[in-house]
Amino acid sequence: MNEEHIHDLLERLGSLLDGDRRSAGQQFGLLPVQLEALRYLARCNRFSDSPIAVSEYLGLTKGTVSQTLKAIEAKGFVSRKPDTQDRRVIHLKLTAKGRRALSKTVPSDLVKTSVKEFSDSNRKGLVTGLERLLGAAQTAAGQRTFGACPTCTHLQKGKQGSHCAYFDVALKADELNQICREHEPAKKGR
Repeated sequence: MNEEHIHDLLERLGSLLDGDRRSAGQQFGLLPVQLEALRYLARCNRFSDSPIAVSEYLGLTKGTVSQTLKAIEAKGFVSRKPDTQDRRVIHLKLTAKGRRALSKTVPSDLVKTSVKEFSDSNRKGLVTGLERLLGAAQTAAGQRTFGACPTCTHLQKGKQGSHCAYFDVALKADELNQICREHEPAKKGR
């Protein structure tokens, strides 16, 4: 299988997902980019819920993301909270309305329908392949990985629980699977 065929498949899947996201967002008055921003904010940790992190994750300019965030805030899907330590830092939090919109749109009907006939082993294989492809693409593009703690070099586990060496903070169990802007993939065999 050659790279051009892989490119064509990914491009077509991307187009189908874009169309599905457009349709799903319409029921809530959301554009696809606004839905993507909400999805990111639902998945990120407390260190990665800033406007700059949203911009980096989506690969969009600060201006585009600023307008996107203003729109979803005005529609009541997110709220802004100043950091308790540094008032210049803003944290973006989903509101109940934002969580409700995501619960109705993610995972998309297209994805659910497309993979429902896959066996568990086929799903695992698909996830493994997609994760490897995403990691390779992020590396090739020089982008942050935005991964979760279990695959991060900064995660330290001890008798007291999990600890992030980068931020020098204890981690709560529910934070371990949230994505982080400062994620650095751990070396294999860690």
